[in-house]
Amino acid sequence: MARKRKTKTSKKLFTTIIAILILLISGYFAKDELIPPTYELPEGNMAVHFIDVGQGDSTLFMVEEGVVLVDASVYQAGPTIVEYLKKQGVTKIDYFFLTHPDGDHIGGARDVLDAFEVENIIMPDKSHDTRTYENLLLRIEELDINVIKGETGSVYNVGDLEITILSPVAGHNYGRSDKDNNDWSVVFLARFGNSKVMMTGDATAETEEIMLKNHSTAEMKADILKVGHHGSHSSTTDEFLAAVDPDYAVISCGKDNDYGHPHTEVTDRLQKAGITIRITKDEGTIVYMTDGSQWITGQ
Repeated sequence: MARKRKTKTSKKLFTTIIAILILLISGYFAKDELIPPTYELPEGNMAVHFIDVGQGDSTLFMVEEGVVLVDASVYQAGPTIVEYLKKQGVTKIDYFFLTHPDGDHIGGARDVLDAFEVENIIMPDKSHDTRTYENLLLRIEELDINVIKGETGSVYNVGDLEITILSPVAGHNYGRSDKDNNDWSVVFLARFGNSKVMMTGDATAETEEIMLKNHSTAEMKADILKVGHHGSHSSTTDEFLAAVDPDYAVISCGKDNDYGHPHTEVTDRLQKAGITIRITKDEGTIVYMTDGSQWITGQ
């Protein structure tokens, strides 16, 4: 019996490696053609795509059974996100997380809603007085999409992908003003087998501190950290980083952005901890794949 398990694992790993080679080759030629590459998802694997959307966030989780999309950057990036998802064969989104109502996270959401069937939207109980946010709510209502309030302790599954929300805490009054949306970011841990990804939105140091008080270190540990707030010094404290203890850190930000993201304080902190740093403004879209036991870099 042990020999059979080993053979099955070896075949699975071989399939994954072949898929990654195809992925790399297709990605190379697609760059020259200025079109999104297509990434093949090996059987029994999960892929995480940190999409290059400039100064914003958009991340795609794919398993055989379905799709989770997290954020949709600024409105100018909407068509880019739609084109990228279509290139990966996406037709339906099981869960669409809008981590908080800032324009660089919800701006392209209407384009996504118009292009794909969206089963559920998960967002925090935090409103915003912008036209972008109000128009988004109107479109959600017109399409009659199920909206779920993102709160700590909720768990969602798509196949073997398990998503556990770590923040915000129900009833907690986050932020220093009504316009302070970052503290309300929906933070979650995505688990596929033994592989874990921490998604942080624009969670601030205050939010991180509350999470550390409400969750054990075991609940916070992840292999990949999507660094909070595009690498701003407002996030990713030493204490939070020690709890998550990632091997890889991904920062989503735009070239020559007005905020100076990522901030040196954060990249220095990550380097000191021996974490591999990857930044979309330098590399473009960043893709990881896992069979549930080990990660392979796609691009």
